[in-house]
Amino acid sequence: MGKYPLKGKKTTNNVDEYLDALRHRLIKMTPKQAVLEELSALGFSDEESIEIIEDLEYEGYLNDKEYISAYLHKKQYNNGYATTLIREDLINQGLPEELITSVFEAESARMKDIQNSITLAQRYLTRELGNDITDPNWVTAALARTQAKLARRGYSEDMINAAIREACGKILDQ
Repeated sequence: MGKYPLKGKKTTNNVDEYLDALRHRLIKMTPKQAVLEELSALGFSDEESIEIIEDLEYEGYLNDKEYISAYLHKKQYNNGYATTLIREDLINQGLPEELITSVFEAESARMKDIQNSITLAQRYLTRELGNDITDPNWVTAALARTQAKLARRGYSEDMINAAIREACGKILDQ
C-alpha cells in the first residue's frame, strides 16, 4: 500500500489503515458528510464508515461546528461574501441547517455582513469614481456597477442600498 491509500480503490479491509490515512489527510478541515461519501465510494460498509467517523470525531479530527466556523471566517471575514451565499455553500456540502444557524448566531455573522457590505461598497465606489464625482452619468454608472458587484457577493438588495448610502456619506465626508 502506498503513501496515500485513499486514492483509487479500496485495496484492503483493514479499517485501521484507512483511519490512519484519514488522520493525515484531515489536517485540513473537512465536513463529516464528505468523508462519509468518500468512504462509501471506496467500498466501505455503513458500519465500517460509522466506526471510522466516530473514531475521527472522538480524536478531534472531524468537527462540523469548527468546520462551519472556519469556513465562515474564511469566506466572510477574508473574502467579504454574504452569509446567504455561505449558508448555501454549507448546505450543499451536506451540513445540517440547524448547526449552521447556531454557528452563525454565535459568530455574529449578520453584524459582520453589514460591516463588510459598507466596506466593500466604499472600496468599490472609490475605485469606480476615482476623484471625479461631478459627472452625474458617471456616478450613476459607478453606483450600478457597485450594486452588481455586491449582489454577486450574495448581499440582499436592501443591504446593498443601505451600504451604498453609508459608503457615499463616508466618501463625501473625506
